[in-house]
Amino acid sequence: MGDLEYEIIGYNIKDFEYRSPKAFINENGECQIKYGNNLMTLGSITLLQRHTIQNGKLVSLENIEAANNFLLHKKINDELTSLSTYSTALIHYFHFLETQTIGLGECSNGESCEKCNKRPMKWDEMPFRNSDKPTYKYRKHLKAIYASNDQDEHLARSTCNSYIGAVTNFYKYYLLRGFQFRNKPFEHEILQIEVENKSDRIQVSSTQVVHTTDLRLKLGRDMRNDGTKRILVPLSDKEWQEVDRIIRKERQIIKVVNGNYKVSKLDIESSFMFLFERYTGARREEMLTLRTRHVRLPTERDTALGYCPVDIGSQSNSVTKGEGNPDRTIHVPLGLMRTLHNYVNSSRYIKRRQKYDSLVTSCKKIIEQYTLAKENIGAVTFEDDHTFKTLEKKAKEATVFLSTLIMPKEAYIFLNNKGKPYSLASSNARWCEIRNTVSKSLGYSFTHKPHNLRSTYAVNTLKQLLAKGMSADKAIDYIQSRLGHVSTETTMIYLKFAQNELSGHEVYEHALDFLLDDVDCEVGNY
Repeated sequence: MGDLEYEIIGYNIKDFEYRSPKAFINENGECQIKYGNNLMTLGSITLLQRHTIQNGKLVSLENIEAANNFLLHKKINDELTSLSTYSTALIHYFHFLETQTIGLGECSNGESCEKCNKRPMKWDEMPFRNSDKPTYKYRKHLKAIYASNDQDEHLARSTCNSYIGAVTNFYKYYLLRGFQFRNKPFEHEILQIEVENKSDRIQVSSTQVVHTTDLRLKLGRDMRNDGTKRILVPLSDKEWQEVDRIIRKERQIIKVVNGNYKVSKLDIESSFMFLFERYTGARREEMLTLRTRHVRLPTERDTALGYCPVDIGSQSNSVTKGEGNPDRTIHVPLGLMRTLHNYVNSSRYIKRRQKYDSLVTSCKKIIEQYTLAKENIGAVTFEDDHTFKTLEKKAKEATVFLSTLIMPKEAYIFLNNKGKPYSLASSNARWCEIRNTVSKSLGYSFTHKPHNLRSTYAVNTLKQLLAKGMSADKAIDYIQSRLGHVSTETTMIYLKFAQNELSGHEVYEHALDFLLDDVDCEVGNY
């Protein structure tokens, strides 16, 4: 017989539905459970299972109830739309526990136990010393894989922080419900802080509850790539050519569906978004809040300049990032601007804009209905009370949605097929699929993040400016202005990349028309 292997997997339940259970004592004095008639549809949820495998075959499986109870709580009580971060983090954590042993002298009866020294550690087993607890071991593990040079093992800073945050919240859930650990999983304190209210509030101050722990990650700078921050590494010419072929010419990406690879069509909006980042240096948050007012047919003045100046920031109801979030001007290539102008006048975009306008109107109407209903709440019957609570929930969702739009009357350029503005999560998902496709095509792991398109813009523009004879100081000033850097220190890192790639035999013949006029940007029918 072969050795047993254990695997933590996530299984997805689609169209998850839930009825609230109620406990009662029947006529015989027995505790019984009944379920209400109100069926809640909560979408999909990914829960955890532990599979036992022997000789390549599944021997047994068990649901990891501790994790699943927490996930159900977040879905039902906290009404989280997406639990993917929590599910992924807990899969990672419980898989880590399979690699740990409780150690000699730390079994539940406090005696040295050779059997305990070999078995995997359980989530609720908390030895006396912090260094032996699974929570602190996991924090140490995350620090190690963040610093790892192995591309298959390394995790980004943001991923490590989200994982430790999810695990911390998992344990808080049980601590707040009085779960009795042998020793505390970490130091946990609940603080009440008095916060001064704004002038429009009646009360002078309000109390906020803050949960603090000592399980935070303090990750240093990623010292790979010669100490340069990983987010600043540009794509090589070969890598960009491959990305360009996939997003602009073929628009074919590889998706993972139920564990299998599937070739799918990349939506035209994603093509435009990544091209915009690459050829303007705009941040994703800035690009995603662009409005139709930012798009126009290039004028004679634009043609003379070789690009279309576009103002972004509060003055044009879009977002800018950076210290102080200052307004700034980006330079959009003429070809890209013409393509976007054609797109926002296409039937595909017009349908999406109509959905957007309808959604905004509907949200405002729901909020108005809720406000009127709230004034008459005293006369509401029990049946109407359920209707009121449903309306209250919808009004809350509508308020949150409208609050993200800055200026709802002005439509965004990049809308999904439901009429909602594209989110960072959607952008990340599409880039992940592009990254998988590029990796398969190039034959090695392509690990660049979307933000590296901004780095690629900076380095390639600098190379062109330097090749045209512009001084390094002026070139840096230009790039700093386009990227919105407050300090030249960050921008100078791009200069190092640009100078390293220049050779004495390189001849740059492409004109400084900013980059897209000599590229076919007509990416097919919409």
